Amino acid sequence: RCMFAWLKLMVSFIAMCFASHGAALGDKDASDDAQPKWPSMFPCPPDVLGFTSRFAKLPDGSSMHYVERVSLSRMQTSLPPLVLVHGWPDSWRSWLRVLPLLPDDRRILAIDQLGYGESSKPGDFDSYIIPSKAKQLGMFLEEVRVGPKIQLVGHSMGSFVAWQFAADRPAHVEALILIGTGTTGATPAIVAGNAQLQPLEAESYEFIRDFQYSGFVDLAAAGPWFPPTTVYESMRVPLYVWKMGTLGIMNVTTAHAERVVPKITARTVVVRGEGDALFPEADSRRRLLSLLTSAESAEFVSVANTAHNVQWEALGAAAVARLIQSQFAGEVGADAGAMAAPQQLLGSGSMLAPRTLALTAAAAAA
Repeated sequence: RCMFAWLKLMVSFIAMCFASHGAALGDKDASDDAQPKWPSMFPCPPDVLGFTSRFAKLPDGSSMHYVERVSLSRMQTSLPPLVLVHGWPDSWRSWLRVLPLLPDDRRILAIDQLGYGESSKPGDFDSYIIPSKAKQLGMFLEEVRVGPKIQLVGHSMGSFVAWQFAADRPAHVEALILIGTGTTGATPAIVAGNAQLQPLEAESYEFIRDFQYSGFVDLAAAGPWFPPTTVYESMRVPLYVWKMGTLGIMNVTTAHAERVVPKITARTVVVRGEGDALFPEADSRRRLLSLLTSAESAEFVSVANTAHNVQWEALGAAAVARLIQSQFAGEVGADAGAMAAPQQLLGSGSMLAPRTLALTAAAAAA
């Protein structure tokens, strides 16, 4: 109850900030639907959430932007740092709805992968294939001295990077949450989307807006500031990065996953929004879980009333935050008593009987 009351205060504060500052980015003609109309004080600065914006210089000369919050708790904690890796074509702000819900008991870092957000944007295709992305993550963690162990969360493209990194460096990853994931990036939906993307000669606000807004199950409930945030962040991504990033995702094959995923030793939770149209349930639930043969534990969780971008929905973000707090405390397969407030759990949480997190607004307010 206290957590959600605090969250309401945080949302109110952000809204107040938006209302009290000039709309430097919102001077477009309001009658033109094809032009950006940003809220005031936009996008939300990290310090509003208690995070600090930083840059790390990687050995290859590129610059990786990230936001960080050190542990604010006076109590000693043995929890490893938490690292969040966004999907395509997003940024650290893909986690905006999750970050305020996370406790202050550990160091938290959310990165802008190379090509996205405020990080460097390489022009070579090799920088956008998943094994390279995992190496970039490793260079970043070494540069900012994170470790020796971490707990890792990845979404979509970021989930591929996360499982690749966890397989490349199994001794460094204690726990892993993979959201909107699978064994291959060449799913029918992604292949079809790529066919529409590659011929484009220029980005447009309307195209990006329609693309990002289609990722919400309940756009109206997402509020006035977060959906435009997803559009704004994607508009900062050059078209060549959109194209090479998609090809890099499609470069992930089931054969590659079959070679790599069995090397993962971390306890792992695979999270899928029930309405995910990009990654079929059979791929994320059956194929991927079946490959986690060396993992300390492996669990599939389906989140009701969400699609591919689970953490973008208000209730989905609460579910992800709850999973991070419970699973990363070493409680895989936690009983209903530990998780049922505010979630209702259906199923045992095992690989054969996956949990369904049905988080309702009434429960969230309780």
